[in-house]
Amino acid sequence: MPLFRRNKDYASSLNSAARQAISASDQLGRMAEEGVEQASAALANVRDQSQQAVEDASEAFSDLRSTVETSVRAQPITALLIAAIAGIAVGAFMRPGR
Repeated sequence: MPLFRRNKDYASSLNSAARQAISASDQLGRMAEEGVEQASAALANVRDQSQQAVEDASEAFSDLRSTVETSVRAQPITALLIAAIAGIAVGAFMRPGR
């Protein structure tokens, strides 16, 4: 086989390999972009759900606070006794050696 023919075959093989490498690189780039888009969408979804959970918890805490304030104003002696009993119970559980 003449040298010119071998060089031509070699150049053709190199061109083919280069085209395949470019094609693979393009495909990987598209896959990476799709992955980033999917991750961004998932993060946005998590952010929205987290914000909603914080808003719901804040509202629930506000409602609980309002309910407790109303109950304490309506029955202050009962509220004081409940607080004292709760304090004794917590103190008993927190006692060293138990």
